[in-house]
Amino acid sequence: MDQIEFYVIHGRCDALMVRNLLQSKYPDCVFLTQDLGNAIQKIKQKNGISLGGAASLLLKLLDLQANNPA
Repeated sequence: MDQIEFYVIHGRCDALMVRNLLQSKYPDCVFLTQDLGNAIQKIKQKNGISLGGAASLLLKLLDLQANNPA
């Protein structure tokens, strides 16, 4: 989990990229994309990075519009 967290926080990786990185490091282990996706979502929620760039921009624009409708 520590390595998955490192990849997600510092590398902004998705489940497939993390799986490929882990497979190259641990070739005898099986990593399911669904399980990695769930782990990545938990890590993102824990670290407050659950929103993507587009979602963050939209929230910022909506906030600005609420403060200044013109």
